Amino acid sequence: RGREGVGALATGDHPVIGRLKSWFAEERASVPAQDYTSQLLAQSLAAATGIGSIRESAIYQSCLNLIESAASSAELEGQHSASLQPRLGVIVKEMVDSGSAAFELVIGSGGRLELQAVKILEVYGGVAEETWSYRLERPGPSSTETVIRPQEGVLNFRLRPSPRTPWRGSPAIQAGNTTATLLSKMETQLTSEAAMKPARVLVGGMAPDQRKDIVDSITAGGIVAFPQTRTGSESKALHTGTVGGEFTPAQVELFGQLSAVICTTLGVPADLVQATGSDTSSKESFRRFALSTITPLLQTVMDEFARLVGPMSFDLSRLRAADAVSISRAIGSKATAVSRLVQSGMALDQALAVVGID
Repeated sequence: RGREGVGALATGDHPVIGRLKSWFAEERASVPAQDYTSQLLAQSLAAATGIGSIRESAIYQSCLNLIESAASSAELEGQHSASLQPRLGVIVKEMVDSGSAAFELVIGSGGRLELQAVKILEVYGGVAEETWSYRLERPGPSSTETVIRPQEGVLNFRLRPSPRTPWRGSPAIQAGNTTATLLSKMETQLTSEAAMKPARVLVGGMAPDQRKDIVDSITAGGIVAFPQTRTGSESKALHTGTVGGEFTPAQVELFGQLSAVICTTLGVPADLVQATGSDTSSKESFRRFALSTITPLLQTVMDEFARLVGPMSFDLSRLRAADAVSISRAIGSKATAVSRLVQSGMALDQALAVVGID
């Protein structure tokens, strides 16, 4: 799809379109999707760090979904905003989850610039980013294509890249993988407890050979009754009890605290996911989330897009509209402050600048 479009747009009005026609340097034969070695390496890394397990938890996925939804609500403004807008939420979510999100620039039908999701296998080149080239994997239903592209054709969105490895980002959860491992192990333990079938045990005196029967019966659940094995004065009184999954208050409290830490590590205030705060504190948390998490993530996307394609800006008015009451109150407070400053002798334009009104 990309090649036909490039040939037809050799005289395109955007510099990226002109460069696209000279690419496609090396294209390797298709290889089976999800090769076995990659799967084994990914599983080994997940087992060693605990990150793979935490990604399966509901609290982690809830945070990612909230981030994706918030980022998707941003409205983009720029020459090729229509190409980036549908991918915006997925890009931000992938950055937080994996550290990087990669897309190949291609020219689709009608000369429209499109973003094709790819996986970066290797990066070649020197210190300067202009010298980099990428070996990419294009996904397909039953096979993949491996191609090499120069950096001018690859959008590599990176979250907090290390100065030692600037070509790749770091997953948000990587900074707290010890806590992530602890939470995943606790979740596994609690799940195991919940899976235990409850049993009511009625036991009198018993012979040693009955103990295995007790264990088997309790595992099966239900009501378990065992006769007394002694009679007369040697008979023991009947004992009753209930066995099954048990959650201690300490476990439940620690699980909630660890979940809150994971939320914070991902940049999501815990009360937005766990619904533990008041309405007022939730609104403040939402504003903090939009300002300190979503805005920097979107700016990272804008900067990378501008590097190859052109300037792009975003507007979070739709996201902030959810808190219209607080916004109205804040605007009223600023208007009052401006009025008082003007009455005290300050020029109007200076008063507006002081309170942050453009």
